Amino acid sequence: GDCNISSELEKKLLANGIIKKTDYLENGLYKLADGSIVENRRINIPKLKVGNKTISNVIVSVGPFDSPNLLGQSFLKKLN
Repeated sequence: GDCNISSELEKKLLANGIIKKTDYLENGLYKLADGSIVENRRINIPKLKVGNKTISNVIVSVGPFDSPNLLGQSFLKKLN
């Protein structure tokens, strides 16, 4: 259900001050489509804007450098 960002995007967000070290949460366990379980960093992004919608406090997991950036239920449920 969480959104996912690549570690590459994470570095850019940190460098630009969009996220801060205080936005990090406890790591989370995620089940992949192949059934394997991975542990990823988790971040609470204070504001996430997509188009004309701005959503507050979106939880994202951080995947490997080349992982896709995906909007998950943690974002979509807040859209009404």
